[in-house]
Amino acid sequence: MNEQIREAHINRLKFDLNSFKNLMDRIKGDKDFVLELISNLNIYHDLRIFFKDLPENLQKDKDIALKIIEVNPIFLRHLPEEFKDDKEVVYKAVKLEPTVLMDASERFRDEKNLALYCLQSPNWLVSKKVFLEKLSDRLKEDKDIIITSIRSDPSIYLLASDKLKNDKEVAKEAVRIDGILYEQLPEKLKNDKEIALIAVKCYSSIYELLPLELKNDKIIGLAAVRKNHQIFKSLTPELRNDEDIAFQALMGDISCLNDVGKDILNNKNIASTILYKNPHLLNKFSEQLRDDKYILLTTIKNNGLSLEHASPRLKDNEELVSEAIKKHGIAIKFASERLRNDKKIAFLAYKKNKQALSFFGDDLKKELNGLKDVMGFFNAVFLKQSLEEEMSQKEFGTKSKKVKI
Repeated sequence: MNEQIREAHINRLKFDLNSFKNLMDRIKGDKDFVLELISNLNIYHDLRIFFKDLPENLQKDKDIALKIIEVNPIFLRHLPEEFKDDKEVVYKAVKLEPTVLMDASERFRDEKNLALYCLQSPNWLVSKKVFLEKLSDRLKEDKDIIITSIRSDPSIYLLASDKLKNDKEVAKEAVRIDGILYEQLPEKLKNDKEIALIAVKCYSSIYELLPLELKNDKIIGLAAVRKNHQIFKSLTPELRNDEDIAFQALMGDISCLNDVGKDILNNKNIASTILYKNPHLLNKFSEQLRDDKYILLTTIKNNGLSLEHASPRLKDNEELVSEAIKKHGIAIKFASERLRNDKKIAFLAYKKNKQALSFFGDDLKKELNGLKDVMGFFNAVFLKQSLEEEMSQKEFGTKSKKVKI
């Protein structure tokens, strides 16, 4: 065939493949022409009508079949049966589109390695469930096949045989992908700690469905909280009283403090960490911790108003009260009556916030009653104290010299 005529035919047929039937038998029977034409087609062409219009000898030609598979591997289902049983044709089609294994002859649907290759492929046009139905009965009972299928569609576990459902490896893979499948496991597997741990790591709410023995397991409880801090409130009292688990929960969600056990509210390590970030939570902790000077210093340095929740003993501690006032002047209102009447403490609060005046002690308020210049009052007091101290030192020095003589 003339090269120009050949090219003209191909260019026309790319846009109107149905006109192939109108070509002369000599041209339709030209294998090289047909192969070149197929190479210029794509998946959107209707190859079924075209294939039926081919001469019978070309319909049975392996080169033609392989070329068509390159264009559209799904066309395997329309090829003669002999090609569905041809290893080269089938493997080429499967490599391009794994799901066409369902259209191959029975012997290929019993090849484990080929089935695994298909199941591991990311390219899918049908569901894995439909694909599995087309495999041989032997492969449907193969553990590797089922596990591989579950990795892409965990619900396949529900379709597995009872033998495979009771297999620990199969169950582990199912709950690793979809923890909620734990509910569908046989009872003996529900009591397996390893499986329960995997399920909880995937879906923390499964913790609530566990047997009591597993609910009290620290490793499982910790895994559940790491996955979802809110599950902490569903833990057993024993686990909510565990320092490691409580710390993990509190680092993720401070509201879990409402559900911790009594020991946690008395835990100095947890308290110091939590209060450093959330000093307003001091009142949540035990009286013992609220009487701990270290805890109070850590808290007050971030929020002076936390002095409100300190123990009576520490509210009377000059160092602590001074630190609180340096942060918030009006924190003086939470100090002891003695310190609210202390002029140094009061002056420190007044300098920080003039409103602190209304929280001075009753005795100090009486001294200040009617005075307009509060700052002048304090300056006079401290000047007097300074002069008295200076005179005292001089007097002490003179006496020392006399003793020396």
